[in-house]
Amino acid sequence: FEHLPEYESQWATISAIAPKIGCTPETLRLGGGQ
Repeated sequence: FEHLPEYESQWATISAIAPKIGCTPETLRLGGGQ
């Protein structure tokens, strides 16, 4: 399972934003495709 640089950047952004809106990074990642 490879981690692409843009994926890592996206994950960092999600992880930074998640606490501010009361969600976990996993929630945003799983729900972000809708």
